[in-house]
Formats: sequence, structure tokens, C-alpha cells
Amino acid sequence: MTDQPDRLFQQLTSTRHFLLAKTDKQLPHTSAGEETALCGETPVQDITVFFPDLPVGDQLHDRVKPRLEAADHFVACAIRPDLTCTNKETATKNLFALTAAIEHLCAAEDGLWGILDRHLFGCFFPGKTDAFLSAIPDRIRSGLTPKQIPVTIGTAQYPTLDYPRDVIMGNAVKAVEHALFFGMDSTAAFDDVSLNISGDNFFQQGDIPLAMTEFESALALNDRNVNVRNSLGVCHGLMGDLEQARRQFAAAVCCDGREFMALYNLGLIHMLLNDRHKAIDYFKKAQKAGGDIFEVVYQTGRLLVELGIPEEGRAYLERAVDMEPDSAPAHRVMGDCLTQMNELGDAAAAYKRAVKLNPEDAAALSALGALYDRRGENTEIATLYCKKSVQLVPGEGLFHLRLARLYEKQHNTHAAERAFKMAADLGHAVDDIPNASALPRNTG
Repeated sequence: MTDQPDRLFQQLTSTRHFLLAKTDKQLPHTSAGEETALCGETPVQDITVFFPDLPVGDQLHDRVKPRLEAADHFVACAIRPDLTCTNKETATKNLFALTAAIEHLCAAEDGLWGILDRHLFGCFFPGKTDAFLSAIPDRIRSGLTPKQIPVTIGTAQYPTLDYPRDVIMGNAVKAVEHALFFGMDSTAAFDDVSLNISGDNFFQQGDIPLAMTEFESALALNDRNVNVRNSLGVCHGLMGDLEQARRQFAAAVCCDGREFMALYNLGLIHMLLNDRHKAIDYFKKAQKAGGDIFEVVYQTGRLLVELGIPEEGRAYLERAVDMEPDSAPAHRVMGDCLTQMNELGDAAAAYKRAVKLNPEDAAALSALGALYDRRGENTEIATLYCKKSVQLVPGEGLFHLRLARLYEKQHNTHAAERAFKMAADLGHAVDDIPNASALPRNTG
């Protein structure tokens, strides 16, 4: 195992704008046209011919339960053979060699073994401790000829934290998932990284509460795991608890001041709390720590534009659109930036690129319509853009204001009145638009 396992998990993902390190595994596969047999489909049928009393599934747990309840400590081991092999005959031969090695180890160490599911074997060793745990993989592989059958092994022990006896094998299975990140024929002992991977799997499935449980257990094993701190912070953020999210991100930064994902996420938290200056400070620290990451560069540029500093924001946005030229939001914010700098022709081009990439980008459509209006160009096209933006996002008052102004210029009084009133009802006064009409407005 690597002494820096966190490096395996730096495939970034953006989840509702938070950054987290995503775990991702590649299982071995066979080349096209190769005749394959899934070894995991045959062990119950084939292996039980040689071991007729071998317990399967719940039978294994039932058989070992009395001995585990009497044991103050024990070790569990999950073993996954390589799922691909050239043919069924070879698969069965190799599986028999593996099960013979497992049987030999269990007989020598008073262990119990069986089949957990169609892909996994499981072993229990009552009375054994971590010293024995670390020796299991070599002792199993020593019974196999080189390259006979690659096996991935996960181990776990009782006691660990407050886990009950009946979930320790489940922890060993999580360790198998952990080992698979190093490739088939690898080994991992259940630890905070195993729980990080398990939590990430639950997160990807949309089960955030269960993911949080795994991340919290991981921190109980290692409270300085910055990936786990960051992931738990993301969960709190998505659940709406910004203060808890902030604490986890800050704790990650305390553990490692170069942890750019946590720095970025701290910036995002402060942005959500409307503290834009502090958010920019964290975004800049994140960029210094992690280099040009799209989300970091884009958000920094966007906030600078919102703060009315378009000259500085432009450099960030130019890098953002270079990094992800197909990002409609990046082109739209570039349009906002160029509009502030009064470079209206280039701003219109940026908005058009945003709309081309995403025809339902209501903000870009509305801004493009307003820009056409400002430049005195094609009022009918400008009106169509603004109408579509209102249809797409009827709850945005600014879009109604822009449409109202266009109706007013076309002397469409009734439509203008309705649009101005809708804008006012949504919290945008008519005065928010320069030279807007003095039509009746909502004063309530």
C-alpha cells in the first residue's frame, strides 16, 4: 500500500458548486473477443462439490455467531478472486486452488470460512489480533502458484470503534473496495480511507445521511484526514447547515493549509453568507494552493465582476473560458464583465456564445436583450430574448424590468404596466433601470 493514499482520490467533481475528491475505481476487464467466464458465478456450484458443508451467505454468519459472541477480539477477512479468466475449466481450477489455500489457513489457525456472495469468500479467526491480521494476505497467497489467480483481500478486526461484532465482516468488504483502488491482487486493512470510499459511494447514490455517518466514523479513526473533513463539509453544505460546513472546511485547512478544495469550499461558504470579499480571499488562496482549477478561477472572476471590479475579474474569466470553452455560465459572466467595461460588442458576442451553448440560459438571454436595447439594435429581437427569459425564469424581477422597458419603447403600455408591476412584486423597483418609465408601480 502507498504511504500517501489520499493521492489516489484527487479526481475532482463539482457537486452543486462544492468541490470534493471523488473516489473512482477501474475493475479489470477482458479484451474484446476473448472468451470469458465469471468465476463468481460458479463457486457455490463447483466448490461445494469439494466442500459439501461449506456455509453460504447467512449460513456463514449463523455458524460463526456463537464463537464470535464468546470472543473478546477476532479478525475478519474478505477475499475477492479476479472475476475474469479465459474459460470455465480454468476458472474452476483456479478457484479450487484458492479455496484450498483458504481451507489450509483456517485449519491451521482454527478459523471458519465460507462464501459471502457470488464474488466473495469470507473468513473469521476468533481470538486473533492485528498482528495476525497483517499476515493473512501473504499466508493465503503462499498457497497459490504465481499468477495462478489474482485475489484482492480486505481485512478488519474487532473491536474497532463501537462497531458490533456482526458488522465486522462488512468492514472487511469495505476494505476490499478500498484495496481495489490499488488494482486487483491488492490488500487493504479497514481504516479511515475505507470509510471515505464507502461514504463517497453512498454520496454518489444520493444517500447523504448515510454518507455522513461513514465520514464521521472515518474521522473517529483519523481526525486529520482532510479528504474526509472536506467531504463531510460538503454534506453539511448540501443539507443547508453552512456553519457546520464552515467548521469542517476550516478544520481541513488547519490540518493542511495547502488543501485547495477546502480553501475553495470555505470561499463558497462565505459567498453564500454574502461575505464576498472574504470569499475572494479564500478563492485566491485556493488557486495559489491548487493552480488553475476551473471552479476556482470562474468563481473568483464572477465575484470580482459582482463587486464592480471587472478589470481584475476579466483575467480570471478569460482563463476560465480557455479551460472550459463549453461552459455557458463562464461566457455569460464574461458578457457581464465586458458590459461593465463598456465593451459592448465583445459583450454581445460573449452572451451569444452562452446562449448557443445553452439556449435556456435565461440570464444570458435577458442580458443580451438588454444589451441590444442599450445599443439601439433590433428591438423586436431584443424583446423576444427578454420574453423567453421571463418564460424560463418567471420569478426573476430583473428579467421583467428589462422586458418592461422594451414594451415601453414600443408604446405597448398595457404590457409594460404588467411587466413593471411584476418586477416590483418581485422586489425590483422601476428605478432599478435607468430612464425607466414612471408607470404605476407596486408600493405595498
